[in-house]
Amino acid sequence: MIQDHEGIRYMKECRCRYDLQISNMMKSAKVRIEFLNATVNSFQTDIYKTKESQERAAVAKKIAIEYVKNYKRFKELGKGLYLFSETKGSGKTRLAVSILNALIKRYHIRGIYTPNLLDEIKKKFDDDNHSAYEIIQQFMDVELLVIDDFAVEKATEWSEEIYTKILNDRMINKRPTIITSNLSMEQLSEKFRSGRIDSRLNKMTLPVHLPEEDVRGYLAQQENKRIVQMILTSKSD
Repeated sequence: MIQDHEGIRYMKECRCRYDLQISNMMKSAKVRIEFLNATVNSFQTDIYKTKESQERAAVAKKIAIEYVKNYKRFKELGKGLYLFSETKGSGKTRLAVSILNALIKRYHIRGIYTPNLLDEIKKKFDDDNHSAYEIIQQFMDVELLVIDDFAVEKATEWSEEIYTKILNDRMINKRPTIITSNLSMEQLSEKFRSGRIDSRLNKMTLPVHLPEEDVRGYLAQQENKRIVQMILTSKSD
């Protein structure tokens, strides 16, 4: 119970309750443990070695920040982001999940992160006796869908059909989708020859080119240095 300067008493929600709510929403979104504390503001641009990479990373970070700030407007447009780079470990996943984390905390949105969309669907086909629509419905209906490593698998009629069905439904209903991929839009059109995938993504997302530089190793080195420093400065019992 809180009392203001006029002596009026009122209830105030406990911070621990808010934290629990956010924690549950993150779990529902299937955010991986390594990315639970990832934020857009902490996305490092100076860790990239070349000036071109740093500039490209800075642009990507700026777009991510503005996307979070103006999410309601992007949602009205049904607009998401297409984060791409041919280089593995370039920061695509880290930035995409940082955006998801920020939107959950700021707007309490319902989101899903999936690193293996088609594998998840195949597993449900094997395990459940549900219809194809029931299995993919959660990916069509969720407010924000984050698809990691999009189109990394071999293109087949089945994979194109599943992708098209999910993307088309989300496009029609203006539900934002954030995608990471090793393929540019041009390469995507070469992989899926029908043109159904890239045409929808061109309408649904804003392309963002991440640096062509692997920083995963750099980040691991930083973390190891911090651990060593912690060990060296800790006092023995």
